[in-house]
Amino acid sequence: MTRPTILWLRQDLRLSDHAALAAAVAEGPVVPVYILDDAAPGRDAMGGAQRWWLHHSLHALAASLDGKGASLVLRKGDSLVQLRQLMKQTGAQQIHATRQYEPWWQHLDTELGDILKLHDGNQLAPPSTIRTGSGGRYKIFTPYWRALLDRMPPSR
Repeated sequence: MTRPTILWLRQDLRLSDHAALAAAVAEGPVVPVYILDDAAPGRDAMGGAQRWWLHHSLHALAASLDGKGASLVLRKGDSLVQLRQLMKQTGAQQIHATRQYEPWWQHLDTELGDILKLHDGNQLAPPSTIRTGSGGRYKIFTPYWRALLDRMPPSR
């Protein structure tokens, strides 16, 4: 029997155009999970309006998954602890997620190491790929926008 793969949903609560989901499905059964971790973001934790949006988004996502014969797993607490528990409970050995750039996400990603496979998907282009002629980061939007448009449409 094929072991399931965990799809860790973070800020990408959709089923279409989702590279991490596609990669997880290609490996076999998928366990989609969302973890409400209020500690990891520290002072950048979600406020009331974000929680309202999250509630309705998770409800819609769960309904979409249910229509496809899957169930959304909802957890609350430390993301690392929750993911490790879910791996033990399901027998999963791999986690797929969309790459995030906030420091707390990157810290969690590093802690998970090789069991986490990251995929691009929340930006038109990964930030590290749009650079000035001298290799630095853009500080003014208009030149950045022009450089980004030169790379459109995104490669697949």
